[in-house]
Amino acid sequence: MIAAVAALASAGTALYPPSWVNILIDRIDRIDRIERIDRIDRIDRIERLPGPPWVAYVAALGPLVLLVSLQDWVSGAPIDGICADRAVWAFALIGSLWLVHHLDGVARRAMQEFAGTLNAEPGSLAGLEYELTVIPARTGIILLVLSAVRTAEAFAFQPESEGIVGLAPVMLGIRWVFEVMMTSLIMVLIYHTIRQLRLVGRIHAMAPVISLFRPAPLYACSRLTSRTAIGLVLLVIPFTGSLALAVSAFDYLTILTLMGLILGTASLAFGLPLVGMHQRMNREKQRLEAEVGARIEALIDDLHGSLDRRDLSAADGQNKKLARLVTERDLVRRMSTWPWQAGTAGAVMSAVLLPIALWLVTRVMERIL
Repeated sequence: MIAAVAALASAGTALYPPSWVNILIDRIDRIDRIERIDRIDRIDRIERLPGPPWVAYVAALGPLVLLVSLQDWVSGAPIDGICADRAVWAFALIGSLWLVHHLDGVARRAMQEFAGTLNAEPGSLAGLEYELTVIPARTGIILLVLSAVRTAEAFAFQPESEGIVGLAPVMLGIRWVFEVMMTSLIMVLIYHTIRQLRLVGRIHAMAPVISLFRPAPLYACSRLTSRTAIGLVLLVIPFTGSLALAVSAFDYLTILTLMGLILGTASLAFGLPLVGMHQRMNREKQRLEAEVGARIEALIDDLHGSLDRRDLSAADGQNKKLARLVTERDLVRRMSTWPWQAGTAGAVMSAVLLPIALWLVTRVMERIL
């Protein structure tokens, strides 16, 4: 995010302020960046936590699980037990933040690969990268406020379903903050995913010319859409087990609705943003086929004329040219018009179906046991 801000500032382009989620991610990302600069340049010795950004997320998961389990222990649950349901929600909080962070990095690399097809100034490219990776501050605040209101409403009118009956004020406050953060991060993730994937379609449309003979840049954004779909599915998988742990119909419905929302987004995330590029690639293939077809037609006419004149030497040369054009036509026909590499779509579909299969297995095991 810092690089994009610097490029836009130098170009004099107006920016919208980043959201609190981007500020938090940038703090985590800066840990790794400063550590690498320190190792390479040996200039600025700043005491920072070592390791790549994912280490910070893994390190935060354990204390967060303990924190959300503390309310159970205070209420009388065995101290040696950690509620699996609490662990799942802690994973959802950390996982949502990590997924936003990870997908922003994938979006930057995709933008760099696709930039070669765009006739745009560096400032414009930096602006597109900023839009891809930065959530507006106003939206972040709105989603945070909505999460706070929704959580307060649930605590006030459904205390038993929320499992907060008998909690001490301190524990209640911790639980409220945790649920507000978790709900807002999931909402931010879904919003950011939809916004990011809409921008993919817009960026694809900006390319003046595409080449099926150089498809690598055309595959760049499919890595973002496929990782978005798979990442959302990975976020859902732990909830398939927590369905069996739901203590009320409200809990069951809440988890099922959340799973359905995220899985629905994942199902559309991969292919829908790439429809426009697929259509452009299909039109380009039709143009190439029409072009080589016209040449074959013209050459066949010349070949027929040479045969009518019994000019066998010219006919032999034209026949060789015709063979080359037929080879070219077959090559064009075999060209894929899908803007992703072979096997990507199968991997995404398998990932999307995995939670459904796990849910079915869970239901069968519930009946057996």
